[in-house]
Order: sequence, then C-alpha cells, then structure tokens
Amino acid sequence: HAGWPHLVINSVWLMAFGSVVARRIGSVRFLFLFALSAIGAALFHFVTHMNDVMPVIGASGAVAGIMASAIRFVFQPGESLSGFSLDMSGSYHAPSLPLLKTFQDRRTLRFILLWLAINLLTGLAGIPLGLGEGSIAWEAHLGGFFTGLVAFSWIDPPIKEVPAGFV
Repeated sequence: HAGWPHLVINSVWLMAFGSVVARRIGSVRFLFLFALSAIGAALFHFVTHMNDVMPVIGASGAVAGIMASAIRFVFQPGESLSGFSLDMSGSYHAPSLPLLKTFQDRRTLRFILLWLAINLLTGLAGIPLGLGEGSIAWEAHLGGFFTGLVAFSWIDPPIKEVPAGFV
C-alpha cells in the first residue's frame, strides 16, 4: 500500500461497509465479490496504465467494490450502517436498488459523487497530503467501485420475504 495512512483508511472503510455486505450476502459470496472487485480494479488500472512498469499492490479497489455494493441497499428505509453490533439481527433485508435507480436516488448519488471527489483528491494529491509515500492507484479504486456496483446485482441473493416496514 501507499503507506500506513492508506492502509488504515482502507481498513476503516472495509470494516464499516464490509460488515453489512457480508451479513447480507454471506461469507462465500462476499469473498467472491471481493475477488471480482479486485480483478475489476486491476483491469481498469491496467487499461489506464498499459505502458507503466510500476506494479500495483493492495486491496483498495476491492474495498471500493464492497463499498459500492453496500450503497445499493444501506440507504433504503429501515436499513443502517450499524454493522458493528454483535448480534445477527441487523436489518440488511431491504431490496437493493436497481442499478439505474442507484444513480437516481439522491442519497446514493450524493455518496457516489462525494466518494468520487475524495478519491480524485487523494489520488491526485495523496503524496502532498501525506497519505502515502507513493502514488495512489485511484484508477484501480474506480475500477473496483464500478465493478462492485454492477456485480452486486448478480451476487445479492433474492429477498424471499420483505420484512414489515420495507414496503
């Protein structure tokens, strides 16, 4: 990674968003989504840096994919980002937004735009801001984010029963 601050930030994002996604889709699907997001991140970085010889390491793109998956459902009525409780009774059962609705929903769109702005700022100005010793592969973050955003539709198990309060 590009230094300890980058690693800490990724760990906090993974803890906050990964816990709710893992509870919703289960550990096997979570690991598959994480790996798929990592592949999407690596591919997008490769496409944007075909002539670079500098290797890219880290799980930032995969973490971004998990974050994008979470926003498909965490902003729905009755849901929360309170994935830190120790019991399994968390909601995480609201139907996820269809992909196009994700870009029409004000809450998710604000989150996406804020995430893009932060990602571009840290990616383009990470070294001057002290966020790492090397450049941050912000393009990999984008690739992972959009992979997770799209792939979640295929990985999210269908909701069998809509709990009261979600209609």
